This record gives sequence, C-alpha cells and structure tokens, in this order.
Amino acid sequence: MTIIPPKVGSFAKNHAFKLPQLTKEALLMRVFSLIKNRMTALTAKSRMSICVLISLLIFIPSTAWSANHYIRAGATGLNNGSSWANAWTTFGAVTWTNGDTYYIAGGTYSENVSIPSRSGTSWITIKKANAADNGGDTGWSSSYATTQAVISGGLIIAADYTEIDGVTGSGGAGYGIKIQPATDTTAVWIDSGTNPVYLHHLEIQGYNRVTGTAGGVYNNNTGGVTAKGLHMAYCWIHDTAFNGVTLGGTVGTSYTDYGLLFENNYLSNIGGGTPLIDMQSIQLSYGNQDAYTIIRNNTFKNGRGTAFITYMDGGGTHSQSRVYNNLFYITDTVTYTLSPGAIVLLPGAGATDGIYIYNNTFYGVSGSGASRIEMGSAATNVEVKNNIWSNCFNTGSLSIGALTASNNSYYNNTGTISSGETNQITATEDVFVSAAGENFHLKNGTVSPVDSGLDLSSIFTTDHDGVGRPQGSAWDRGAYEFVSGTIYPTLTVIMSGTGTGTVTSSPAGISCGSACSASYTSGTAVTLTVAPPGSSTFDGWGGACSGTGACIVTISASTSVTATFTSHSASGSGGDSGGGCFIATAAYGSYLDPHVYVLRNFRDRYLLTNSLGQAFVNSYYRYSPPLADFIREHEALRTAARWALTPVVDGIEHPYTAASILLMIPAVIILTLKRKK
Repeated sequence: MTIIPPKVGSFAKNHAFKLPQLTKEALLMRVFSLIKNRMTALTAKSRMSICVLISLLIFIPSTAWSANHYIRAGATGLNNGSSWANAWTTFGAVTWTNGDTYYIAGGTYSENVSIPSRSGTSWITIKKANAADNGGDTGWSSSYATTQAVISGGLIIAADYTEIDGVTGSGGAGYGIKIQPATDTTAVWIDSGTNPVYLHHLEIQGYNRVTGTAGGVYNNNTGGVTAKGLHMAYCWIHDTAFNGVTLGGTVGTSYTDYGLLFENNYLSNIGGGTPLIDMQSIQLSYGNQDAYTIIRNNTFKNGRGTAFITYMDGGGTHSQSRVYNNLFYITDTVTYTLSPGAIVLLPGAGATDGIYIYNNTFYGVSGSGASRIEMGSAATNVEVKNNIWSNCFNTGSLSIGALTASNNSYYNNTGTISSGETNQITATEDVFVSAAGENFHLKNGTVSPVDSGLDLSSIFTTDHDGVGRPQGSAWDRGAYEFVSGTIYPTLTVIMSGTGTGTVTSSPAGISCGSACSASYTSGTAVTLTVAPPGSSTFDGWGGACSGTGACIVTISASTSVTATFTSHSASGSGGDSGGGCFIATAAYGSYLDPHVYVLRNFRDRYLLTNSLGQAFVNSYYRYSPPLADFIREHEALRTAARWALTPVVDGIEHPYTAASILLMIPAVIILTLKRKK
C-alpha cells in the first residue's frame, strides 16, 4: 500500500515513499528517521513544511490509516487479501492488523477460526460484505452480500477490541454470518480477560441440540480476571445442547461502562443434550462475579433446564443487573420445561444486590418451578415490577431475601399464583393479539395491563420494539406498549368440502384443524400450506387465494381463505376405501390386497413428496373414479387391469430386477434381428 502524506511544499512532492500497511505510529517513526538523516540538507522553508506535516500526522485520527482486506471462499487470485479477486480464501491465511476491517463474502468456510491475542486499542473488525460498503469495489458481486457466510467450525476470540458484524439479520432469519461447529464444541469462545468484544447480527447454532453437550457462546473469565464491554446485539442463538450463553467475571463500573449489554437477541430451542444436564439460556457467574449487567429487548423461546436466566451459585456474586422488555415463552411444553423458575438466583450464591426485573412478558412457561422469579437468601434490593404472566404454571415472585413486587399482571395461569402484590391484576382473559401466532403485543381489554404500570423512565423509556413509553396516560405492563390505532388484522382459514386435511402457516399461528385463525401485524406476508391425508385430495383455494399451490397472503385487513378437500374414502361412485387407489382397488377387489398396498406406499413416499407427483395424484383423483366404477362392473376389464398393473407393482417392489429386464430388452431385439439376417 502506498501512503503519500499531505502535500506540503516540495518535500512531499519529491519524497513520496512506499510503506506496507503502516499504522499511524509506525509512519511517524519513519518520518522522524527520515528527518533526522536529512535535516542538515534542508532549507528553512522545508523545515517549516516538515513541522506542519508532523502536526498533521499527529492529529489525524488512527482510523484514517486503517486498511480494508477481503476474505472469499473460492477466490483464485494471489490469496493476499488485497481485493476481492486476490482475497484470502480461508481465515487461516489472514494476517490480522490493528485498526483494519476484514470483509467476508458469502460462502462456506470449513475451518476453526482463531483471532489471536495482540496489543493495542485499535479495533479489528470482521464484517459481512455489503453493498453500502463494498458496492464500488473492483470485482464486486452482489452475491458476496446476499449469500450467507457460514463458518463451519468454532470461533475463538483472544484479541481485545474485536468486533464481528454480520450486518443483517433479526429474529430467526436473514443473518449475514452464521457460526456452527462441525464437532461437539462451543460455537463462540471468548478467552478469559479478552475485552471489549462486540458480536452483532450473528446466527450462532449449536452442533446438535439432542445428542451434543456444547453451548453457544462462552466467556468465563477465571483466576480472578475480569472483563467488561461485552456487547451482543441482534444475534440468533439456537439449538444448543448446553447453555445458550455462559458468562463469568463480566464486571463493569456503571450501567454505561457495563460488564454485559445483551440486547435485541433471539434465543430459541436451548438445552436438551445427552446426558441431560442443567442448562439455561443465559448463565451468569458460577463461582465468579458479575456487575452492571443489562439484558433488554430480547426474545427467549423454548428453554430447558434450570431457568431462562440463572444467577449461579458456587459463591458467585451478582451486583446491579437490569432485565427489562424481554419476552419469555414456550411453545413445546413437552420438550422444554424449567425448574425451579424462569429467572433464578440459585442457593449457594454469594452476596447479590440490585436485580431489577421490569416490563417482561412470560407466556406458556411450564415445569415444576416454571415461570416464577426465584431469589435466594443472599439477595437484597430485588424489584419485580410491570411484568405480565399469562398461561403459565407457578407464577410471580418467590424470595427468601428482600424483594419488592408491584404492578404485575396475571392472566389464565395455573398452579401457585402470586397474590397480595401492590396493584396486582389477576384475570382469565386473553390480553395478547395472537398468542398462537406468537404475537404478544397488547390488545386493550376490560381488565387490562394498558395504562396501569409504574413510570420507570429514570431507567428506560422505550419498549421491546423501540416504541416510546408511555403511549397513553400511563405506562403499560409487559414487554410491549399498546399503540392506539395499530392494526392487527386476522387471517381465517375456512375448511370446505367432503374431505379432510390440515393447513399451516408461516409465520406460525394457523394450524387448522385446531387453530384456524390468527392475527398478524399489518403488512405481514403469511404463507399457507396444505397437507391432505391419503383419503382426501386438495381441490384448491378460495377467497384471498386461488389454485392449488402455496397460498401467500399479505395481510392489510382481516380476510379469509377457503381450503376445499374432497374425500375418496366412501364406497361407491368413485369410492375405493383404499386411500385413493381407485383403479387398483377395482382391479384386485380390495384395498387390503398386497398389490394395492404397494401402489399406495409408492404414492405416499414418492409422489406426494414433490410438486410434480402431487399434480399427477390430484389429476388422477379427479378423473379416475368413474373409470374405476366401470372397470369394477366388468370382469374382463378387471383381468386386463390386473395384467397391466402387476408388472408395475413388481417393478416397484424389485426395481433393480426391473431395470435389468428393461436393459436386456434392446439386447434381445438386436440379437433377434441379427439372426434373421
């Protein structure tokens, strides 16, 4: 890289010099050395120019001297990171330099990535390629941005001042960078004492939630070492066998100079490895300490083990922790249960002071302790305010230590329900727009959390979505502020016809049979998919959709879609009692005939599993029943049909034999023709 200092007089014009990737400090040393060697030969004017040059170098920010580098799997150039054509093809080839940015293109990187320890306070930034930063680069391709960069291996961060930014992604989709180990190891490991570290817009997936033993992110500072400035934002951590996040020794000095800031993240399907051990979505400081922790605006879906958030024992101490505007819920209460609670300070913890749990929403949380806030005897100054529990088991606050609970709301819960709190609301009504659709925004009901919360504006002023609080005459309870006039239209599926089937939606909410309507935020694109059983066919959509393919409805007002199914399980007039194999049943006389079973199995395994096969089956179901009725009434036609179908059945049962016979036929024909000649 050629660096030409600002042009000052004839010195800069005549003394441009080439320096490879110099920091500002290194460049100054080169300049001083050059001046020392040539000072006596310079004129007074040149000496003045040099003074101006040095002043400029001193006051130009270090970031002005930083360089960009490029990493791209499959690049075929010089492999030196200087451009997209010459990009490093693996992280193992990278030379890390303080203050520089490393852009990573979409693709798969099958390696463990390590960012080694180094001195200095200039940031190293690893950033997903994107059009805003890179659109003007030589050799740029939009696919570098639109394709996810997948690190199929673990990530180890041992360098202070490291930022990894996937640029895009929120909730459960759209992440620029994904990290998933290829073996049963922790996905992201931050070495003890490494700080500050920023992790933004990353998808972090465990190796295997069911059979594995490892977790998502690990940063346990040991041996009395502490670290601060860990910032995780807009990350999706999911399907880990062990903890989603394991932390210890994250110690800040204030809420602005935090130990941990964990915000706007999505944690789903945490825990369940083999052997089954205690786990938590976030584990804080086993036998260690934490101070000035902020956990806000996150979504915790489906956690298994001790709790969603556990302040650990082993003498661990916990000081000043704010947990607010979070959503905690479980959709699979068989796989995911919690005990002893949703947010827990374990017995055996050391001194704990100042845990503040505000404006969170808990829904469908189950287990022996389930959804309660449980604090041990070591806890002082614990506040639980403005929260909502709905459809949970064992709710509210349980504390041996000092705890203040007020302005919490309880709806349709079971087990032990908190009572006697200041300004408590307990009712049976549904307060959410569509819990089935995982939409936990508030609707204004008769016994409502709207305008009934405490004012906590000295701590925070927005809700889970960033909407300002309050929107009405007072603060609302729960993670979301009710916004008057916000439209949450309802999509309803109407099942029609003589047959049966199921209709499901993405985003979740509709699973019809059972749940045939759900409310969504206006503008949401909802995809409906049908699955008819073998005894019915799907005839098509009506209402807001048409045809027989997937139905996509963009919701701007309440609307309905009709799904029509036709049954073919009744006997007579097109019926076959054989799950739709009309002609075969007519030919062989019974749907229990082994030949019919083979054909049914082929249909279910090979035809109904793809769009072309489904189209064939639907056409067959539509036009074959009258023909089957006619064949059934004429024994000669039944015999002919059996003669025609039996080779097909044999070919399905013995595909290799059938293939061999088919290949032999041309050979036999050729030999016969040769003999005739």
